Amino acid sequence: MKVKGKILLILGILILSFSFLNAQQIVKIGVVDSQKILFNSNRGKEVLAQLDKKTKEMQNKLDKMDKEIQQLENKIATQRVALDPDTLTRLGDELQRKRTERQRFWEDSQREIASLRARLFTKMRNEILPIIQQIGKEKGYTLIVDLADAGAIYWDPAVDITDEVIRRYNQKYTKQKSTKK
Repeated sequence: MKVKGKILLILGILILSFSFLNAQQIVKIGVVDSQKILFNSNRGKEVLAQLDKKTKEMQNKLDKMDKEIQQLENKIATQRVALDPDTLTRLGDELQRKRTERQRFWEDSQREIASLRARLFTKMRNEILPIIQQIGKEKGYTLIVDLADAGAIYWDPAVDITDEVIRRYNQKYTKQKSTKK
């Protein structure tokens, strides 16, 4: 009887252990680096080039405004003694107006670039998410974390799917571009 009780106890423990093991799901976590996708994908490079072009356009206009302001400052400084008070006042007002225009343009430019960046990045993220989800389903990932948002300190490179995402995104984006032409 004693032996039979021990066997039943051992069998009960084994059954509970196997039930517990089967109840546990294997968690598979992947990581993706959205910054790397931005800098290394074809579409990301286009987005960055578009932002760079817009920034340079605005900077050129600011440089032109700065040059006009500098010329007006020089004119006032060099001709101050020779100018009548009304002309000096008019030039001073014009200088102040140009400085105000420049400041407003700079502020508007910053907002416009930030808005463009947000639109382009959101569009790109929306294009990438289905690819990441597809890879997650195909490879059985339970969770995929974006390194740009997660603040991860360490991860095994074996779980990094970024290169696969870039490859598929480049293929998909190339196909989309060729069908639009």
